Amino acid sequence: MVKHVGNLTRIFCAALEERHQRRPLIRFPGKLFGTKEIDGFELRNDRLTVENLNVFKKDPIKILRLFLVANQNGVGIHPETLRWVTQSLKHIDHKLQNDPDANEVFLEILTQRQNPDIVLRKMNEAGVLGRFIPDFGRVVAQMQYDMYHTYTVDEHTIRAIGVLNQIENGELVDDAPVATRIMGKVISRRVLYVAVLLHDIAKGRGGDHSELGAEVAEKLCPRLGLSPADSETVAWLVKAHLWMSLTAFKRDLNDPTTIKAFGDLVQSQERLRLLLCLTVADIRAVGPNVWNGWKATLLRELYYAAEDRLSGGLNADSRDSRVANAQMALREALVDWPTDDIEDFIDRGYPSYWLSFDTDVHVHHAHLTRDAKKSGADITVDVRIDTEIDATEITVHTTDHPGLFSQIAGSMALCGANIVDAKILTLADGMALDTFFIQDANDEAFNDKAKLEKLRETLEQVISGRV
Repeated sequence: MVKHVGNLTRIFCAALEERHQRRPLIRFPGKLFGTKEIDGFELRNDRLTVENLNVFKKDPIKILRLFLVANQNGVGIHPETLRWVTQSLKHIDHKLQNDPDANEVFLEILTQRQNPDIVLRKMNEAGVLGRFIPDFGRVVAQMQYDMYHTYTVDEHTIRAIGVLNQIENGELVDDAPVATRIMGKVISRRVLYVAVLLHDIAKGRGGDHSELGAEVAEKLCPRLGLSPADSETVAWLVKAHLWMSLTAFKRDLNDPTTIKAFGDLVQSQERLRLLLCLTVADIRAVGPNVWNGWKATLLRELYYAAEDRLSGGLNADSRDSRVANAQMALREALVDWPTDDIEDFIDRGYPSYWLSFDTDVHVHHAHLTRDAKKSGADITVDVRIDTEIDATEITVHTTDHPGLFSQIAGSMALCGANIVDAKILTLADGMALDTFFIQDANDEAFNDKAKLEKLRETLEQVISGRV
């Protein structure tokens, strides 16, 4: 209903606009003066149109080309023409669906460098997308009843394609630097865009939508003109599209068996690159505030660990190189520090430390440890509220000793805090630098001032042995 009202509104506004246009003094048979032809379509008042409804009946592929040409030329589509499109959906039949030329046009729309999501959304609103890809039509307006997804399946999918396009164009380099960098190394863009289009195609059918979606991909990809090898890769990506997030967010990335198991599933660096880009696009398209720095860090850790395993540790962007880059970034961030202080902190971090946190966290830790050293504090409990992930970050800096983790975890449980993630590290000077992310019973940031002060006191007392 909303879609139809929107279409009628656009038609009405366009009609008013044309009514107020000055009538040309010169007319040519069949066409108004000033009408321009673009790739078989008419451009009038910056809107693409056709002569009449029968154009789509005579040549149904023009329904698809209409959207492609409009986007390529940066112009709109006349609302009346869109109405003719919706009246011509019956011409998008089995013959057109299996026409190689029509499928090539669709792939060109999907993989455009400029705004493919906007074009696909217009096609979806007009009913074209679901008609040309019937399996997609089954998820149009399908709600997702969980605590994460904000959008219907079709809208989520279109948004994911938009995110992928932003990654490719370098627009998300600050939020997704690794995906942005490796996107240029992907061998086949078409494989990735088709995989994003199909990753949730089987939702709502009952059973595992990843497995069922892979079956859809196996049948649909050859129709779209993909080679057998590319079709197999798309099917694999659809089947595997949740593996990376589940591993990164639910498994211990410091456990070598976790990395081995994930590497055995992925099998190649190309698939790893494709899977990371798909995963980032999928998560960012779920809804507002779902993507955050914590998830980005975990995915990056998993990607690099798996890359090292798949390359035998001999890749150009090696572990040592990443450690050196992290240390250099810290030096640049602490430009006002004495060189000796910077190098003192750098010397205390093992390679695992430099690969576990972003530069802003390294900077925070540098200040924390230097202040503790100057004050002579045996125990430092640092508290930061992270609104992005709705959790409280607790960092404990003290002399490492057996049972420290149990002391910290027990203190948090005693104070009613739930640990949702932890990074346990020991510096080269024997000091522990343990970071915990905690929430309250409502899965929200543990930010009650009185409870936080109680937690701080409990940690200091338990670790020091006073309790």
